[in-house]
Amino acid sequence: MTDGDIVGAVERAYYATFHAARAALMGRGYGQPGGLVMPRTHDGLIGKFSQEFVKSGDIPMQIGVALKQIENRRNIAEYSGDRIDVDDVPDIIAKAAAFVNTVTEIAGVARKFEGA
Repeated sequence: MTDGDIVGAVERAYYATFHAARAALMGRGYGQPGGLVMPRTHDGLIGKFSQEFVKSGDIPMQIGVALKQIENRRNIAEYSGDRIDVDDVPDIIAKAAAFVNTVTEIAGVARKFEGA
């Protein structure tokens, strides 16, 4: 696996979690016409997701923490110039999959956006 492959894998894992969190917020009225304002930054979205789903107890803490951990790894891979160890990639992907699956199940993302 090349450095480019590693960065690509980490970016894709992050954006899977980011878009799942965004969809969950949309299910609560964020970004909808006449609804609440969707956060405009990555940190804003992560904070709002934590407030709406993790602090409320709807999503387990370890799942919510995974979103920020994966974002941190993405920032390292994409912006810092530091390398992500190839052995860390499967764990990052597994955390992203657990996040997406949990958010889909608990937040009802699939049901709310089915057929959209």
